[in-house]
This record gives sequence, structure tokens and C-alpha cells, in this order.
Amino acid sequence: MNGFGAKRVAPGWGTPLPLKTGILGENTTSTDQGSGVGEQHKIVEPEAAETKATVDTNKVSVLTEAETLPDEVRQDESDESHAPVDEVEATEQVANVSETVREVLDTFLRQQIQPLLVGISEKQAAVEASLKTVTSLANEVSKLEQQVTVLGAGLRSLSSDVREHKATEVADLTRALAKSEKDKKSLGAQLDTTKSELVGTRDEIASWRAERDDLLVQLEELQTKVDDLESQQVQSIGSSSSGAEAEKVSPTPETRQEDERRRRRQKERERQRRDLE
Repeated sequence: MNGFGAKRVAPGWGTPLPLKTGILGENTTSTDQGSGVGEQHKIVEPEAAETKATVDTNKVSVLTEAETLPDEVRQDESDESHAPVDEVEATEQVANVSETVREVLDTFLRQQIQPLLVGISEKQAAVEASLKTVTSLANEVSKLEQQVTVLGAGLRSLSSDVREHKATEVADLTRALAKSEKDKKSLGAQLDTTKSELVGTRDEIASWRAERDDLLVQLEELQTKVDDLESQQVQSIGSSSSGAEAEKVSPTPETRQEDERRRRRQKERERQRRDLE
């Protein structure tokens, strides 16, 4: 049931719409869910109650005035007694359509954008791990280069006589030098491989971000269509009002409340975009 005591049914759809999903799929009727969706639900219900109270007050006022009018005037006004009810029904249809489209947008966020953000976070963690590996390999290569420099300097400093008496030491130094060069090449190859993987990961992250931007553009287009649909429904309500009633009320309470809801939804969409970026 909505704030007017009627089921939320989209025009022409035939079945009531479940009010169970928020922007991230939580049950908006639960009191222990996230504050963002819960507050949005708490705002909509008081507004609906306030609108119903305003309509009931208007009905009482019209009936009171009608009792004091002459019979012929009362008969004329009785023909227009259904105008507020029709206007309320049209407002309920606008709310039902808006709720339907909002649920579609919530599903779109859960199924498309949120998995994409999770993938980006995983790729970023992989990049950080790769950077740590690259740094560690670079430090090891630097240490090996220092060892090679020291060993080469020691080998060159040996004189002919020392080489004759310390052939074993020279052989050990030579083997150590060869091993150090081999280790250096091996670590260099690992470093090149890690750098290549890092470049590939960065390219993949860039692709994911581009896909996320495309989805954000699609989301913005859907939200624009929602605003256009709501504007058309409000205009339809204004044009269906009867002559004297339409001239007497320029912005109706329903249209003012609809404008306020539209402004709140615009702020909510901007907050969601900032969170996603």
C-alpha cells in the first residue's frame, strides 16, 4: 500500500510492484539497513501522508461550502467533485512509474557497476603487489651489481705474483663473478616479465574504467528519461484538471511536492556519481 491507501500498480502493467529494493538492494522497509536507503524511504512516506491529509482537507472544505450554496450552484459543483480524486489517482500513477524505473536503476547499479568496481579494486591490489615485487627485484639487482663491481675490482687488483700463489682464490672469485652475472641476467629477465605484466594490468584497468564511464553515461541517460517521464505526467495532471479548479490553483500541492522530490533525487544521483568515481 502507498501513502494514499492504494496498491502501487504501474499503469497498464496489471500487477502490484514490490517495494523491497533500495539503491544497493536492501529492503527499504527494514529499520536496521544502511542510512542512505532507509532515510529515502522515511522521506517518501511522510510526504505521501501529508499529500493525503491535504487532499482530505480540501474535500472537507469543498463539502462545507457546497452545503451553504443554492441548489443550482451546488448541482454545478457536484459535477466537479471528482476532480481532486482524479488528480490524486494521476499522482499515484506518477509515483508508481517512478518507483518502477527506480527499481530498474537499482538493479542496473547492482548487476553492472558494482561488479565492475569490485574487479577494479582487485586489479589495483594486483598492481600494488606487482610494484612491490618490482621494487624487491630491483633492490636485488642493485646488490648484485655492487658485488660484481667489488669482485671485478678485486680480480683486477691481483698482481701476477699473487695470482700464481692464490690460484684457488682467483678461481673462486672467477666462479663467483660468473655466478653473479648469471643471477643478474636471471633477475633481469624476471624484472622484464614483471614489468610486462604490470603494463598489461594497467591497460586492463584503463579498459575497465572506460567501461565504467560508459555505464555511468547510460545511467545518466536513464535518469534523464525518468525526469522527462515525470514532467510529462505532471503536465498531464495539470491539463486534466477542470476549468475553475485549474484556474484557481497554479502550482498544486502535488506538483510542488513532485518538484521537491525531483530535486532530492537529483542530489541523490550526484552523490551516487561521486561515490562511484
